[in-house]
Amino acid sequence: MLLEGLDKDMMLEDINEREMKALDVFACCIEYIKNKVFVRAEEAVRGLTEEQVHWMITVPAIWNESSRQFMREAATKAGINQELLTLVLEPEAAAVFCKYVEVEKSVTGQEANLEVFKSGSQFLVVDLGGGTVDITCNEVTETGQLQEIYHASGGPWGGNMINKRIWKLIRSIYGNALFDQCMKKYTSAQLELLKAIEEGKMKISPGTKAIFKLPYDMSENTNVTSTAGKISGGKVYINPKDISIVFESSIKQVCTHLSKVLARDETRNVKALLLVGGYASCEMLKETIKTTFHEYDIICPFSPEMIVLKGAVIMGHESRPIIGRLARYHYGLAVPSGLRIIPKMETPHERTECDHELNFLPLICKGTPIRIGEEVAQYSFSVTSEELTDIQIGILTCEDDEAPSTIAENNCTQIGQIEAKIPALSQLKEIRIIVSCDETEFKVTAVINELGHRFSARCLFLH
Repeated sequence: MLLEGLDKDMMLEDINEREMKALDVFACCIEYIKNKVFVRAEEAVRGLTEEQVHWMITVPAIWNESSRQFMREAATKAGINQELLTLVLEPEAAAVFCKYVEVEKSVTGQEANLEVFKSGSQFLVVDLGGGTVDITCNEVTETGQLQEIYHASGGPWGGNMINKRIWKLIRSIYGNALFDQCMKKYTSAQLELLKAIEEGKMKISPGTKAIFKLPYDMSENTNVTSTAGKISGGKVYINPKDISIVFESSIKQVCTHLSKVLARDETRNVKALLLVGGYASCEMLKETIKTTFHEYDIICPFSPEMIVLKGAVIMGHESRPIIGRLARYHYGLAVPSGLRIIPKMETPHERTECDHELNFLPLICKGTPIRIGEEVAQYSFSVTSEELTDIQIGILTCEDDEAPSTIAENNCTQIGQIEAKIPALSQLKEIRIIVSCDETEFKVTAVINELGHRFSARCLFLH
């Protein structure tokens, strides 16, 4: 959850409050998993080389551009070739899995309603993860591909919110001072208790008490009773009322947001909700969603924590399972000094010398369908400064319903920039910038109009 609004030098703390660069932490994790996977793959595929492996890294759909670029940089630092890497939006991966693979029997033993995955059908994917809850709205096209019908949304209401509250409750029952002493003395006890909470919370049903096994190093405090629960026989027992309060806020936020999404005109034909992600195994959450949204088909596959992973692998083999998304914001450009926009309908001798530096040049309007792999927008600029060797054009967003006309307006925020290095010895007079959307990210190409020569340009979203 810390990866929203980050920069390259952001630091993370471990459980003992020691700091390390976030980029290094993620790179180490990715490298460890990459090496483990490759060793296992080598055992199954004789003569396998790293150039024959394409890596899929999943990210929350609600992450912004800087967070996605952060993951790319961490993967690069972990030794993954950028040409062999694809970022995948987690709820989209889940939708692809359930579209292409027959949904397994639900917990009740009944077959899922596969009608929701036929051509023309619409459904919501509710990806209930540890940090975030991601919701995407999809329609199955005639070609069997998926098209987003309402932009991805969600919030920080994942299972980790529950874990923290259970941790706090166990601490109060055990005794705050003694609990903190144990946590400081036994690092392994922290990890064991976190695992016990993660596994135990899934089994809690509405109206029942919660039971969590304490680590061995904490079992000496065996007979404690409080208003919220008790400790006996190396286990902590939490009263039904108190554990219900722990879940209440998170579940309410999920259901409230789902209701808002389902109340929109764009989702009026949605027939089913597909629950995936590790938090989707939680009985308290599932039962509440089934009760609240009883008029919809609620699909709960077995092993929901594996659905995103399996879907990502399928997406690696499909040419284009997702054909388009909807823009979450208005996207635009901020033109620097030394460049002047050439209006598309204006001939060269009619060009004006008006100041464009404060204008918001629209790339994509909020809610506009974005076709993956297709051009989003392009602009031509005249170069007014002979000293210009590096071009930097700001990338802006605005959440308002109406797109801003100038970059000075309140809700207009710069999220990154396009950088293009002008080739040496080039007598540059005009340049064209072409922006497209490739998979989960913007791609940009710069063209010298007079020569038709394309040269290096890139989008940067990390500070």
